[in-house]
Amino acid sequence: MERIAAAENITIEMNETRWRMIANGNTEPQVLLEAEAGRPVNYVTDFAATRRMPSSGSLQIDQIQRVVLGWSPGDESWHLGLLLEMELAQERGSRWCEIAHWPDPSTTVFQELAARAGESLAQVTTRPFHLVEPKPEAAKVEIPPRPLPALPIEISDTWTLQAAEAGDLHLVRAPRVGRTMLRRAVWYAFWAVVYFVLVYLTFTSGIAPANPPILPYLGIFSGLVLVFLVFKNIYLYLTTPDRIVIDAEARQVRGQRGSVARWMERGSNIQGIYVSQVIGRRRGKKPSPQYGELNLYLANGKFHYLISTDHVEEYEGEPGTGEDLPPDTVSQLTSQHVTTSLQAAALHIGQTLDLPVWYDQRST
Repeated sequence: MERIAAAENITIEMNETRWRMIANGNTEPQVLLEAEAGRPVNYVTDFAATRRMPSSGSLQIDQIQRVVLGWSPGDESWHLGLLLEMELAQERGSRWCEIAHWPDPSTTVFQELAARAGESLAQVTTRPFHLVEPKPEAAKVEIPPRPLPALPIEISDTWTLQAAEAGDLHLVRAPRVGRTMLRRAVWYAFWAVVYFVLVYLTFTSGIAPANPPILPYLGIFSGLVLVFLVFKNIYLYLTTPDRIVIDAEARQVRGQRGSVARWMERGSNIQGIYVSQVIGRRRGKKPSPQYGELNLYLANGKFHYLISTDHVEEYEGEPGTGEDLPPDTVSQLTSQHVTTSLQAAALHIGQTLDLPVWYDQRST
C-alpha cells in the first residue's frame, strides 16, 4: 500500500481498492476518512464537525460529483477535496469539501504527489478526477500597507480594545455587563421570595386549598429555579473576566477579573489569532456581518474562546484595496482586508504578540 504525507501530520494510504486518510497525533493514529471500492465514504465525528458534513459519518458515492485538486494562490498550497452534489451542498452551504492540502509556493514540488492521491481516490470512489492547473501569475501591483484604525477600538457595545503601558493591549468589557448580572440576580431573588411567600400563605392561611393541588408545589419548583439563577448570575459576576490582557513582553494572554487572573495562555502555546464572522445576505441590502468571534488558535489544534458579539461594527474608514478574501474559507488576514472593528482588533493583537491572524468568513 502506497503512503503519501500531507500537511498537518496527515498520512494517506492507498491502493487500487482502498484509500484512507490518517491523523498522526500525539496519541494513537486515527483514521479520519476511508473509502473502499463499492462502499460509501466513511469519516469520523471530528472530520464531520470541521467540514460541516453530515453527522452520520457516511457519504454516499452518488453524493460526490468529482474529486478535485487545485492550487490556491491565497495560501500557496495544493488542496485536494470533493465537489459535492447540489442537495448536500445546500445543506452545508458549500459544494467544496477539502480533504487534505500540501503547502507548495513553487506549485511544482508536491503537484505530482497530490495528483497521485487525488487520482487514487477518484479510482476507488469511481468519480472523475479534475486537476485545476495554477494560473500564470500576473504582475503584482505593489499596494502600500494600509494603516489599522487607531486605538481604542469599540468592537461592539460590550468590548473595547485599548492600549496600555509597555505596549500591552487590554480588551475591556463594558461595566454595564456586570451590573446587568447583579440586576438579574436581584430580580430573580425578588420573584423567588414572592413564590415562596405565596406558597407559605397557601399552606397556612386556612383558606380553600389550591385547585389543582399541584400548584403550590409548582410554586416551590419555580422558586428553586429562580434561586439557582440568582446564584448562577452571582457566580458569573464574580468569576467571568472583565478584562483580557495581551501582554507584549511576556507574550501571553490572560483573562482577569479585577486584578485576579482567571486563565492564562502563554505565547509558546499560541499559534495564531482566529477571527470568525458570519455574513448575512438580506434581500435588497448589502451583505453585512451578523455575528463575530475572536479566539486563540493553540498548538494542540484547539481554540481558546476570547469574546463574541451579535453586532459587529463595520469599519467606516477607507475600504481595503487588496483582493477580496473568498467566502466560506479560512484565509490569512492583513490590513488590506479590514472591514470591521473585530478584524482590526484581531490584527492589533496579532501584531502585539507577533502572530499570524486567520479570518474565517461564513455566509448565511
